[in-house]
Amino acid sequence: MEFNRDSTGIEERAKMVFSLGSTTMALLLAIFMLFLMLLLSIVFEKPLLQLILFSASLAFMTASSMKSSSFMNFRRSMWASLIAISPQMISYMMLLPLGAERMFTRFLYSSLYLAGLITLIMDRKARKVVFMASSLIPSIIDMRVVAVALPSSALSLLLTYKIIKKVSSIGGENPAKVLSHLLLSSDPEPLEEVLERLSPEGEVTSSVILLGDVAIVTANFHPGPLIAGSSGAPARIITELEGNGYRPIFLRAASTHASNLPSKKEVEKVINEIKEGIMRADECRCSYAVRRSNKFDVTAQRFGDLVLATVSGRSFGSFEDLPSTVERRINDILRAKGCKIRVIVVDRHDSLLPEGKRRKIDPFSDEEDELINLLLDAISEVECNMDRIRAGYSTVDVKLRSIGKGGVRVAVVGNAAYICFDSNNMLPELRDMIAERVEREGLIPVIATTDTHDTLGVRETANPAGIGCDKSCLVKVADAVRDAVLRAKESGREVKARVSLRKIKIKVVGGDLMRDIIRKAEEADYSIPLVLLGLIPAQMALLFIF
Repeated sequence: MEFNRDSTGIEERAKMVFSLGSTTMALLLAIFMLFLMLLLSIVFEKPLLQLILFSASLAFMTASSMKSSSFMNFRRSMWASLIAISPQMISYMMLLPLGAERMFTRFLYSSLYLAGLITLIMDRKARKVVFMASSLIPSIIDMRVVAVALPSSALSLLLTYKIIKKVSSIGGENPAKVLSHLLLSSDPEPLEEVLERLSPEGEVTSSVILLGDVAIVTANFHPGPLIAGSSGAPARIITELEGNGYRPIFLRAASTHASNLPSKKEVEKVINEIKEGIMRADECRCSYAVRRSNKFDVTAQRFGDLVLATVSGRSFGSFEDLPSTVERRINDILRAKGCKIRVIVVDRHDSLLPEGKRRKIDPFSDEEDELINLLLDAISEVECNMDRIRAGYSTVDVKLRSIGKGGVRVAVVGNAAYICFDSNNMLPELRDMIAERVEREGLIPVIATTDTHDTLGVRETANPAGIGCDKSCLVKVADAVRDAVLRAKESGREVKARVSLRKIKIKVVGGDLMRDIIRKAEEADYSIPLVLLGLIPAQMALLFIF
């Protein structure tokens, strides 16, 4: 069955991960707690030994945590130390005025358990040991408690880790460590190594339409997952082709998260095949674009036996990821009719309201049937009778945080203006402003985004082009795009078209693995109850034993 789920669940959970305060906040909190401990010790005439031990514990824990992994800087190490030591520190300060301050040692179990969980994201074993051992320092005054808390916390951690590994491991890897590298240090390698190992062999279809030195490239991989794999592949393809003297535009063919590539190594294979396709492109006749609209806005333009069809779901407000069944079913219908043409269906991905519900169409649904009929209607009107076509190209100098390294590029081909933003979708308001301006110039606007995941982050899981802009800013962007369209139109020249279509054997994440990853992300909702289960019963038992 066609995979038709997105990674919204993963993205929403990613927002909640590692949202720590600043270095200043961590230092102020540590100083405040130690100062309060000092003040209480003076007021209630207690020795300063515990203050010294807590200070030493914090210092050793922070020092051992730093560089335990590539992403563990001073800020994160300070917070890790405060979280782990807080059960002992807080209980000591609460019990001291009651004259029962020695009872704080009974909370050593909680500190050891929390410290052990934190070490799951650390790479260096020696620093893990020192970090956990340092949490013992304040409680060494009561070795009887240490003798009980140490093995009991070790057993609880072992059982917790076994459950995490059984339920949430990704390819046998510790999910906390894999995702920590990805989300904290933007290092996708651990996740890519796992995905590379687990991903099955699949196939990606790529096409190149050459119009002089203008290259319209399509591929049906998905730019993800998160910031790993093929997340930045569109910009990488654009940069590589520019380096070879071409003026490229990248259009993402219909695909879902099941078509993510597992690693940058697989992306390089796609790039090499695209370059090979350019070298082997065949000369062909071509046509003007035809446009049809109902719920969907579609275009079709033919180059030899290849039809470049594009789909916008603007009327839905927020529209995500056309399933690949759209393209497959259209080509099956055309083959059954004896047509030799091959249709590439491009998902323009041009409309997203950040807070709105994202609309998808299901494979073999009534809406998909309606879209296919509309596309077939447009394709039937295309007349491939031109030996040459006018083609021009331009770029847009727009600096927005929602636009990736691939920038904004425009190719005017005959009566169609292909406008591509290297972004993850687009505000409907910006899309409409651009469309209105292009239509006034007598051209069909084909506004698309690459769906890059390079512009997303841990907390920024929705970043459509134009987000953060006020009305005047959006107007400036739309005007800049219109000016680029005019430059491309005016600089265009009559060229012969060449076309290439290639099927690339490559590793693809696949529907089964994506379902597994999303299921495990959803199961991560049980992590807090799991931690509390490992923490509270044993801690309560220790309180009553001593």
